[in-house]
Amino acid sequence: MKPKVKRHYFMYDYKKRGKQIKFLMGSSPKNRFEFEGNEIIIDILNKCDGSKDIELIAEELSLISEFDKNDLLETIEDLMNKNILFDATQRDIDKTSRYSRQQSFLSSLGVDEHLMLEQIQNRTILLIGMGGIGCWVLANLASCGIKKFVGIDNDVLEISNLSRQIIYQERDLGKYKVDLAKKWVSNYNSDLEFINIKARINSTEDVLGYLDSLDSIDMVVLSADSPSCMLSYVHNACKKKNIPYIQAGYIDEVGSCGPLVTDFSTNVALTVPNEEKAEKSTQEKIDNINSQQITPVLCPVVALVSSYASKQIIKYFLGCKDIKVLNKRIYFNFDDTETIFEFKKEE
Repeated sequence: MKPKVKRHYFMYDYKKRGKQIKFLMGSSPKNRFEFEGNEIIIDILNKCDGSKDIELIAEELSLISEFDKNDLLETIEDLMNKNILFDATQRDIDKTSRYSRQQSFLSSLGVDEHLMLEQIQNRTILLIGMGGIGCWVLANLASCGIKKFVGIDNDVLEISNLSRQIIYQERDLGKYKVDLAKKWVSNYNSDLEFINIKARINSTEDVLGYLDSLDSIDMVVLSADSPSCMLSYVHNACKKKNIPYIQAGYIDEVGSCGPLVTDFSTNVALTVPNEEKAEKSTQEKIDNINSQQITPVLCPVVALVSSYASKQIIKYFLGCKDIKVLNKRIYFNFDDTETIFEFKKEE
């Protein structure tokens, strides 16, 4: 066994009083360890770089300290049990790899970072809507390692879109968003795949048609807000195909995320709009009225909602239990925050 400090454990807040030291390891309260005692612990952590066997480390340190080999072995094994050290003869994280930071994050969750990254990479995401939310979710999930996306949208890029739709540029005005998204994906990472579908969804049958024609879809992300019964179309189609979906959106300073529906045998804590809510002629008038309005939004709201939705998707793929939007929708008011740390002016 060759012990090594796990990649996500940084050491900080070091203090020394005589022969006693005190420091912290880990950046978040969830993963933080506080050490207090003899400075030999720093020598142990320094030696545990994955290049030497545990027996050799203990033997070398016993020669330059007051501690015997057995005591040192016991300390190293305790650090292994606390998940601060791992056996470097197993697969380590390549610090230079594209996804090394994501793997370090997965490691901080206490899961197999290599296995979990592979599980994430093999997913396929269907994005219904390539506007503000769709752009950000695509960028987030692509950066996390998901390798296959399908985008459905029938809009061309307008100048007003550039205030929040981050993957497009001025020179792209007038071009279809799904074509631009495909180009962005190719430029961002040549290993990724993006299937671009120029279409407008008008019924449950439309959604079912795409789900039937596409290879295995692992998650549908709904951000399109038109037509007004879109949630009903997606819900009904995904229920029939038993495919999970999540919705995200915003208005003014309020963002919404959810529901993330994975089990259609349970009641969803959200009233899904009735697909036959109005006669066709009336619905067309409603859609026409809504099409003339201007949705108030600020880019940071879009970014935060999309990032939250992306994190919920990743947690679902990882099998996490604490998914906040499972079968429900939550709202964010970004002016309501909690202060957990504050710098104060010295008296």
